[in-house]
Amino acid sequence: MGRFFTGLAMGLLTICQPAFAQKVTLSSLSAAFFEASTMEDRAAVEAQIAALAENDNGARFLMGLTEMAKTLEFAGQSMTRHGYGPDDPDIMFILPPMMLMTGEQNASPEPLDYETFRAILVELDNRLAGVIAILRAVEPDDEFGVLLSLDNAKLNFSGDGNFENKWPLLRVLGLLGANDPSDRKSPKFAFRLDNADAIWLEGYAHLMRAGLNFWLAHNFETTFNVSFHALFPRAGLPMQGVLTPEGDERPVQWASVADGISLVHTINWPVVEPERRQAVLTELMTVTRLSRENWAAILAETDNDREWLPGPHQPGLNPLTGGEVNQQVLDGWFQFLDMSDALLSGDLLLAHWRLPGRGVNLNRFFTEPTDFDLVLSLTGPGIAPYLEEGPAVDQTQMRAFNNAMGRGGLGFFAFWFN
Repeated sequence: MGRFFTGLAMGLLTICQPAFAQKVTLSSLSAAFFEASTMEDRAAVEAQIAALAENDNGARFLMGLTEMAKTLEFAGQSMTRHGYGPDDPDIMFILPPMMLMTGEQNASPEPLDYETFRAILVELDNRLAGVIAILRAVEPDDEFGVLLSLDNAKLNFSGDGNFENKWPLLRVLGLLGANDPSDRKSPKFAFRLDNADAIWLEGYAHLMRAGLNFWLAHNFETTFNVSFHALFPRAGLPMQGVLTPEGDERPVQWASVADGISLVHTINWPVVEPERRQAVLTELMTVTRLSRENWAAILAETDNDREWLPGPHQPGLNPLTGGEVNQQVLDGWFQFLDMSDALLSGDLLLAHWRLPGRGVNLNRFFTEPTDFDLVLSLTGPGIAPYLEEGPAVDQTQMRAFNNAMGRGGLGFFAFWFN
């Protein structure tokens, strides 16, 4: 009888072993990818992930995650190649956060012009579309768990093929407003990513595409030519030698203020690809839909295992953001999603400070694009084609949302939740 049970146990172990091994393999592959020191090592890991992804849901997610990492690397490598590195860090607000991820200062940058910069944005958009295609193939009901440890994770933003001593992923996340990764008292940044996180990651990819498509919908060449030397001071931009001559010892901050004024003054961008401005609306509406799906998946979870984005039933401070999600925060977020959907559909207007009783129809702003003039939009004339009478969201309502969401306010949770 003892031999019978021993044999039965061994048989069951043999049957179950592939499933257990596969879970370990996915987490091991995650660590191997994000801690790789050479492109060759990483390529071997990617081949294993791709092979598993044909039949494994978790591997599909891991492939989408690694493709997103490579997309961020492409952005950083592109910026580094052309010597991104403003003398005044306050000017960095000009570019989207994902464009600020750079490696070490490039002492011999390649020249940069408007068409080259625009091509970088187009390629970023295409890469994000590829990430989304992979993540859409992840089955929402086929559960998986992939361990992601960020403590030793690295990305190569310099493009030299060597991952040693490059910016760790935690430092990148610190740039985006997360916990200070240099804090020695911080806990281990390890997360078990699951089905809900696949939806979250796809939502972020759509959000990034929304920003890129707004830039690409317009011709911003004049803005680039008169102000982007502040971001790429040695890339041979038109105003480099004129406004920043050798030996100029004037305070950097005043030059940055002047460049900022030049930038704002020249944001009068003709529409050159109207379909891209319409795509911004589609992407933003997709973001709100995916956020609802993401929270439905989170609220259906019964565990509390190193959650990237926890629900109210999964208490504890998130080690990366330092935040905790309670029911009040989640209720406020769903109200914000309702308001966002109403704004994007045109059922609710966006109030303008000088036009009481009227507001901007954002749906028409995106679907009926005209040239975008920032200053005239703020003062009124530039936004006049989209003004309508009706209920509108104003600053008072936005402040109420901000206060209702507690610590950090709406901006903090919007960064975390997308």
